[in-house]
Amino acid sequence: MMAISAGARRRIAAEHNGRAWLAWNIVALDRARKLPPLKSLLIDADRPQQQARTWRQQLVVARQLAGLA
Repeated sequence: MMAISAGARRRIAAEHNGRAWLAWNIVALDRARKLPPLKSLLIDADRPQQQARTWRQQLVVARQLAGLA
């Protein structure tokens, strides 16, 4: 039961921190004289999206993670 409570507290704190970060950045960008390009704010904006793995590729990765390969 304690682990569930500790996990829930961490989740709630992370959600709060995410909202606080968002609010802070909204105000900071509103005060900026010149906005940075949107691409500079996005993660992996210029990297092409990866194609979905086949089930065989997923199986290979799962075996590698489990130490079976």
